[in-house]
Amino acid sequence: MIGEKVIVRWNAEIPGHVVVVHPGSDPLGQNPFVVREVPQIPAMDATSDDFSTVRQAGREFTQPGRALFRMLKHGYGRTVRNELLGNDALRMAGQAHEEVVNAEIAAKPTREALAAKARKTAVRAGIAPEKIKRPDRAGGLEMLPDLEAKIRQREAQKI
Repeated sequence: MIGEKVIVRWNAEIPGHVVVVHPGSDPLGQNPFVVREVPQIPAMDATSDDFSTVRQAGREFTQPGRALFRMLKHGYGRTVRNELLGNDALRMAGQAHEEVVNAEIAAKPTREALAAKARKTAVRAGIAPEKIKRPDRAGGLEMLPDLEAKIRQREAQKI
């Protein structure tokens, strides 16, 4: 976000932190993030005490038990899960959605199956199978012989 405009809120109760909202990716401001104030130290002649102060501030920020902003309880954003909520049509729609998602997950080929298929296709295309780094993207290799034949045919027509 360097160079982009953001919305910054400062809370007097938590003076070492600011709340930031990026309007480009979060126009409604529903996913703010917290940035801590970093102590400024000299760039070239910082002492080991300066570095230890900055490291201590970083440790205090990242330890959830000690950071005050992480201990605040909000009255919103609670997840409620109860199968008895809603009407019958809503529950049936939710179950149908879950079945569709589970079917898609089950139908998705495993990485091992994709790797085996990519190896076979690479051997047929005359490519060393160990050069295939991303088997899930190797589907285009199946079209390679047809594409080579079309290229040779066009080259023959131009001569």
